[in-house]
Amino acid sequence: MLLFLGGDMIPHNKIVSEYVESEWLYDNTEEDLIYLSPGGKDIKNIEESPTYQMWEMYFENNIIKLKSKTNNKNYDIRAISDITELSFSFSLNMNLTYLYVKEEITYLNYYDATIQETVEIALFDMKHPKLIYDDYRKTQTMVSDILLIYINHKRNKLCYRMLRDRYTIEYDLADVLNNTRLVRVGMSNKYRLKFKLQGF
Repeated sequence: MLLFLGGDMIPHNKIVSEYVESEWLYDNTEEDLIYLSPGGKDIKNIEESPTYQMWEMYFENNIIKLKSKTNNKNYDIRAISDITELSFSFSLNMNLTYLYVKEEITYLNYYDATIQETVEIALFDMKHPKLIYDDYRKTQTMVSDILLIYINHKRNKLCYRMLRDRYTIEYDLADVLNNTRLVRVGMSNKYRLKFKLQGF
């Protein structure tokens, strides 16, 4: 099942009911421990476009790793064991936001501009969390954001949170069944957010 957000995008929490023929704008995987996202030249480097190249986060030898596809930057992000999912995105300033799931708890790491530090928060009742910078177009920079999209399995809702709220506010998007899986989220070439759900 594919769902789309309408022309108003996230601010009005409006899911389009009809199918919208479109392609994914950026590559990604549908695996739990490999994730792709567009990004610039390097972490905290804004010399190039925020879609200059694709980056990949993956889990290997108990380390969360990050590498760029074009200029071969490689980083060990965190040493940790027994994680089951991961995801990441960059802000327009190329600050890294990433998450991992361990023992069914989502741990989210992001740069908090109010204190100018990277912080980690623990989030509960989430399944299949994914991060995405929703819209890189220059015309949308005042409203675009890094979104955390997930299934709240206690309330059976497709939900999201935003960096601008420091991920403290939960917004509902759609009702789902208790076995629904969020497989993929991304922007389509029609510039609508696109969700791939299983068990919807």
